[in-house]
Amino acid sequence: MFTGIVAAVCAVIRIDETGPAIGLNVELGSLSDGLVEGSSVSVNGVCLTASHIENGEATFFVVPATANLTNLESCNVGSRVNIERSLKFGSEIGGHVLSGHICDVVRVVDASNNGKEPAISFEVPEEWCRFLFPKGFIALNGVSLTLAEFDRNTNIGSVNLIPDTLERTNLGSVAPGDLLNLEVDSQTQSIVETTESFLRGNFEWIRSLLQS
Repeated sequence: MFTGIVAAVCAVIRIDETGPAIGLNVELGSLSDGLVEGSSVSVNGVCLTASHIENGEATFFVVPATANLTNLESCNVGSRVNIERSLKFGSEIGGHVLSGHICDVVRVVDASNNGKEPAISFEVPEEWCRFLFPKGFIALNGVSLTLAEFDRNTNIGSVNLIPDTLERTNLGSVAPGDLLNLEVDSQTQSIVETTESFLRGNFEWIRSLLQS
């Protein structure tokens, strides 16, 4: 469980593609303090298990299903990824509750990381659009954000970025064409899916009420 408040941007220092899963070695530095093997860590918003920790480095294995669904597949040595340690009971939740289970990737169509109103615009795959609403929560690369706008004709949404987000995360360096990991708000998803299921199952009854 995570909050979408990224602790730091860390570098991928080694990649092992010889096994059935991709091994990512990430330089965590002080973020590895107290981290034990088997702990969950958010890497670009993806919940991964720390398999080995030594000298400030941690190894994470990315199975093919996760690699194919997220932007971790395109990581190279030197790539900088957002890192968040898992939420502890009693900790302040500054963002919103995240599972680290990525829905899909979104493609950046515009990024203005400088100036008075830094923002990112991105295109969302059709199947996830019904869960997105202006002022609703989303996470991009594990960063908790408020959706500023969403155009249902083009499937393009936008988020505004504050200076702290630009400095603390890798969203400050994204460019058009980049892929970002998307996690929709789980509560919104549950409400929408429950409502849709109710309407489908009670369509005739609802229609009779409207016609009476």
